[in-house]
Amino acid sequence: WKILSHTSPQPQKERIEKWPHPTSQDLNERLETIRTLSLPLAHLATVRATPESTDSQDKKWSVHKSLHGFWVKADQGARKLLAKPLPRLEKESEGCGFMILLPQESWIAPMMAYMTSSWVQDWLNYHAERRGERWVLNEQIFKWIPITRTLAEGLPQEDHTLPTPWNTLLSSFSEKLDSIQEALKKIPPNDDHYFQIHTQLFIKTARSIHEQEMELKRLSTWIKPDGRIAWKELLHLLPKEECISISLHPKIKLSGSLPPHLPIGNIQRTENPISLLLATESGFHLRIHSENPVLISIIWEQLEGIVHPTWNELVQYLKLPRQVQVAESTASEILESYQNHQKKLEKLKELLKLCQLF
Repeated sequence: WKILSHTSPQPQKERIEKWPHPTSQDLNERLETIRTLSLPLAHLATVRATPESTDSQDKKWSVHKSLHGFWVKADQGARKLLAKPLPRLEKESEGCGFMILLPQESWIAPMMAYMTSSWVQDWLNYHAERRGERWVLNEQIFKWIPITRTLAEGLPQEDHTLPTPWNTLLSSFSEKLDSIQEALKKIPPNDDHYFQIHTQLFIKTARSIHEQEMELKRLSTWIKPDGRIAWKELLHLLPKEECISISLHPKIKLSGSLPPHLPIGNIQRTENPISLLLATESGFHLRIHSENPVLISIIWEQLEGIVHPTWNELVQYLKLPRQVQVAESTASEILESYQNHQKKLEKLKELLKLCQLF
């Protein structure tokens, strides 16, 4: 006998990085349970690579509005999936990934929540090849992602038969989130309806999360990232007759003078007293005063991004609410609604984590 040795063309470390890390027995058993209780994703959805995947990285893409679904891509910073709505015409998207096309629009929110869950992450960690810390994904991998049978059966149904107490709770789902969360924790795993209840709650919670996120996105039009009101956008909510020119507002005082057609080169906000100072390079200046700081803030936001305007242009452009109390009341209602939706979204995400599909 003679022992023949061959040198690998690749370093051993590089070869190991392409395959999953050794897994524990618990994870192996969990993945085997997922496999036996599931159907491949291809049984429910059509999986296709995004048009961008086969072209230049700079190309934007979109799909026809008749298609229902979403698209996913791997997060560059960690091994997890990011799910996004399908881009439509005039709202093109960049990047490459995989489209998950579904038969009904009502399936989108639950499936997006499922595809970004820890179950799918564990399955991909075990089955997908890796390069460094990133997955190497393809259509075949996505088509075989397991979807629990209870989820596959629950998605097409609108009316679900559950035990009477749960039908009562779900009939007022939004108002009884705390009660539902406590009741869910008390269901024994050997209950005949255990997975059915968890699955229906998962579907309903995922859809509610989507609704809350859409509402928060709508409200964010009038709220800045730091939580303050965007007064410039809020003025568009008020009736046109409620907005008047800065020069006509009774609570605005102007001191100084500016030529109507001379460019204004310097615009500053002073805090003591709260006012706005406008000056030209020729030395002309004008100060805008008000006892109400909200009015100064509204003017200041409208001036952001404006370069070298004339006073005549500003008089026509700057608007203020005729009744400041109405604007402040509207702003207060928007902030309160935004905070309520945020709190509800947090509760829904906590409830979604409690749902066990396997």
